[in-house]
Amino acid sequence: MLTKETCVKIWNCHNEIDKCHELLKGLKESIAKDKERREPTLHNAFGENVGLQLGVPSGPDGHRIFGVNIDLGEKITTGNKIERTACGVIG
Repeated sequence: MLTKETCVKIWNCHNEIDKCHELLKGLKESIAKDKERREPTLHNAFGENVGLQLGVPSGPDGHRIFGVNIDLGEKITTGNKIERTACGVIG
């Protein structure tokens, strides 16, 4: 029988992997749209170039950095997906 703690760990790993898949899919679509094959860019609703955000959400002491390079964001997301897949709960 699975314990509640084990079930929570399994759900957390699967949830993180799903988020990684969605983020990587969006990044790949953005890169594919870049017709001039320069460094990929993201645009906000006003057409301004924006980078990714990297954050540590820890209540009122949360921190974020802005303008993170898309290639770096892809590496971080892929690394997180690999780590979650190998978290000892998911085979």
